[in-house]
Amino acid sequence: MKKIFLIISLNILSLITLNADPAHTYEAMFTLINYGSSWNVKFTFEAASTRWDENFNFTNDYTYGEQTIVQPKSHTGFDFVTDILAGENPVMALGLYKITAYEYNVETAWFYLDLRTSDMGSSPDIYFYYDVANNRFMNHENTININATTQTLWDLVEGISQVTSNFETSVPQNNSVTNYFGNPKLTWQRLLNDDYVTGYDIYRSFSSPNVGFSKIGSTTNLSFIDNEINVGSGSYVYYRVKAINGTRVSDYSNVTSIMFNGLQKNGFDTENNESIVYDFNLFQNYPNPFNPSTTIKYSLKESGFVEIKIFDLLGNELRTLLNKIQSEGLYEIKFDAYDLPSGIYIYQLHQNNFKVSKKLTLIK
Repeated sequence: MKKIFLIISLNILSLITLNADPAHTYEAMFTLINYGSSWNVKFTFEAASTRWDENFNFTNDYTYGEQTIVQPKSHTGFDFVTDILAGENPVMALGLYKITAYEYNVETAWFYLDLRTSDMGSSPDIYFYYDVANNRFMNHENTININATTQTLWDLVEGISQVTSNFETSVPQNNSVTNYFGNPKLTWQRLLNDDYVTGYDIYRSFSSPNVGFSKIGSTTNLSFIDNEINVGSGSYVYYRVKAINGTRVSDYSNVTSIMFNGLQKNGFDTENNESIVYDFNLFQNYPNPFNPSTTIKYSLKESGFVEIKIFDLLGNELRTLLNKIQSEGLYEIKFDAYDLPSGIYIYQLHQNNFKVSKKLTLIK
């Protein structure tokens, strides 16, 4: 592939055509200037950060590469993972790299090149000079010494921005829960300190560590207090966490659990400094189908007289599970159908002017 660019040296403008090997594209090009009658210059790259591949997924590859320039050749380069011909030369992924120059195997200069953007495109060529006489890297206009600096692709190439929302993010690690003044407090760890995370989503299940999870909140911290739950003896509540990065979502963390007293807490969310607001809702029972018992969860948006009843498909009332005044909050109740035959039944929640019904299936 033939590339043409301008070199300014001693105030003389020279047009030079660089003939690379036909199979070599060199998205990152290094050209020697101020060299003597003979030379042996090696350029290396070494990964200094987390790396992503052409699909913006984590990769452990593309950690190191090197190219050597010997007389009469005066240029070389590396490929980028996003280029369709990547692999013809040593390849750099989407990451931060240290670029080092060696003259006759003696280190003489270095700088960092940051390629961490998903806006790279297929072949965003960038050019650098290496001044042999002065042992320094220069920018592509040969006007600035860039030794010991960090150069970013989005500043070097017009039309490229630093976009990181497409990058895969790591799974939260070591998720655990403790009793924090009567409420469950989740804490977890970030696996990689240099990947991109915009927040975390928290999921909760009253059913089991494997199913029944629903999202209950989000945070940008590495902890979350569930102010809706009173820790105590009774049933288990389960939690897991996902990391979010823009358009990317990680897998779930490990599941952690703690016992609670079966009654959700109303009132004030001290962490977010706001009142907790509940809707009138009847959730699907779990497990379903069941034999012979199942759990029915429901929430109340206001205080009032509450009834929960079981009916058959003909509308015949079979059982009253609850008949009492309850306050705003989230609740659950057990239904034991040991004396009923297999079949489909209706459970109904009635409070004040609200009434809702759902089906459940008993299989014996």
